[in-house]
Amino acid sequence: MTTNQVDWELYAETRLLGRNRLLFEHHQEVLRDFLNYFSKLSIDLHIFDIGCSSGFFLVILRELGFDKIEGIDISAKFVSSARTKGLQCRIADVINGFIPEETENIADVVLLMDILEHLPEPVKALENCKKILKIDGIIYITVPIYDSLPERLTRTIRKKTRLQQAKEHDHTHIQAFSETDFYKLLKEADLIIVESKRLYCPIPRVSKRKIRDLINLLLPNFWKGEFLRVVVRVQNPVTE
Repeated sequence: MTTNQVDWELYAETRLLGRNRLLFEHHQEVLRDFLNYFSKLSIDLHIFDIGCSSGFFLVILRELGFDKIEGIDISAKFVSSARTKGLQCRIADVINGFIPEETENIADVVLLMDILEHLPEPVKALENCKKILKIDGIIYITVPIYDSLPERLTRTIRKKTRLQQAKEHDHTHIQAFSETDFYKLLKEADLIIVESKRLYCPIPRVSKRKIRDLINLLLPNFWKGEFLRVVVRVQNPVTE
């Protein structure tokens, strides 16, 4: 499957991404982490969201005080929805020729929020993202991962492959990363990890948030992680 083989207009119409991010606990943790990270950055930064869908994260950034924000998405429906919110967005493909001259070297931060798992050529996508960055810019990435102990146990019990497991979460997922796999991909794209964090750990029969947070803090890394959040920069930026 390639990006061209997915009906992204139907996906935009039927997949309630914003609702999912607000209601599901694993997405809530990603959102809390996003708020914590960007609330500490200067609001003067220029942020470019790749695969912005209907502008969920751009709206949050705007509410945090950022005004130099823009995005692209492959779906016309998503872009239209984002524009109705007053966001600067355009239709473009992260893989194929989406870098107009005016977007080169403009961004302090490029966002890739759950995007790379949908793409047949994630390294090529990262290479394109690097063209948007300023010399000292960063890329903020989240991807689902499938190497935590609960995910492995579930996979073994149900006799599923990693990719089958990923497709059960979203049929447009064509990558099923482990943390190690993803680090190799970043190295291939000549990117250096600034910081990395595994997010969300399902803890059965524990409902209180504070207790769950404490258990999550104490658990070893191999248990945790339905998402990986990574901040990277270009390894050898070219200077004039």
